[in-house]
Amino acid sequence: MTAFRFFGLEVHDHSIWEVDRMMAAIETMRRYGYNALILHENDLLDACTQIGTAANFGVADLRWKKVSNRLAWLKRLVARLDDIDAKLFLEIKEPSYHDYIFDIFPDLIGADGRVDPTSPRWTEFCTLKTEQLLENVPGI
Repeated sequence: MTAFRFFGLEVHDHSIWEVDRMMAAIETMRRYGYNALILHENDLLDACTQIGTAANFGVADLRWKKVSNRLAWLKRLVARLDDIDAKLFLEIKEPSYHDYIFDIFPDLIGADGRVDPTSPRWTEFCTLKTEQLLENVPGI
């Protein structure tokens, strides 16, 4: 229907988690020949990953349940997009983090007690989150 190789619809608000709104968006994509859905949420990787287990397992377990629900939703989106020959893309700004990560990567905090944006461990941390998400939702 379109001459564009990449014809995408970007959604960048909390509606990415709302089934009815996203299914309506995908229907619009189908109707007009879009082949890409781009989800833009700054902390999307944090919302969809759980790195390690924190000292407080109860909190980590609850967090993993929320992450699992979001992963299931992304898998459903990928499957629906496959039906219309479209792909899912994520637009993410990094690094972002939840406080529990400092239990696993304490060296992300500098000698002055503040988050150190120059720590070489950010690359490892961001890579772990990205790999975990791509492993859990292979269609992205």
